[in-house]
Amino acid sequence: GFTQNGPIFQAKIKGFAQDLHERVLADFAQTYPAGVEFYTPTAPTKLVVGGQPTAPIDMRAWKSDLDAHSRLEELEMNFDFFSDYIREHGPFDGIVGFSQGAGFAMMLAAWCSGDEDRLSNLAAQGHPIRMPAPQGPFQWAVLASAACMAHDLYWGFYEPKIKTPSLHIHADLDTITDRGMSQQLVDACVDAEEACHGGTHYWPKDAQTTTTMLDFV
Repeated sequence: GFTQNGPIFQAKIKGFAQDLHERVLADFAQTYPAGVEFYTPTAPTKLVVGGQPTAPIDMRAWKSDLDAHSRLEELEMNFDFFSDYIREHGPFDGIVGFSQGAGFAMMLAAWCSGDEDRLSNLAAQGHPIRMPAPQGPFQWAVLASAACMAHDLYWGFYEPKIKTPSLHIHADLDTITDRGMSQQLVDACVDAEEACHGGTHYWPKDAQTTTTMLDFV
């Protein structure tokens, strides 16, 4: 998410990651004898305040502002980063994201979907992407407080609809993520499930929502 980094996100999802690891070992040990391994990369854009890098926390972002309607100046840098990271550490079975990171997670899932129409649409959109995807389709995506990213400029990520099965977690009291843009992302997916938690704009850790995520995966 915006102003966070990989180690912070790793701490936020620790409970979900551990529970998923244990469930996979219990139910799918023959298929996944090592369980689940999570990777939490740090976004390449380093935020600055008053002309100075943020300190003491290394605050990062996938986009240097919170305007989900504007041009994504960091788009090509992000996709270069994704491509290098996946080729070094992947391929990956699933993807997890929060807030701004969740929006980019679904853009990444769309890019890796392998649809021929997608590749031509990405090359024809307002801010074209012509890079080959670094892996095949993800099997699932779990997203919290996600939103569509500037659909008018980046329609190639959302047309045709994204086939990756996805779970979209909404926060009832979220004042950061626009619910209309969240619904726009849901509508851009072929196989989307939705759930809500009663909190604000944070990664959900309550037992009910965690169980919903585990069951989905």
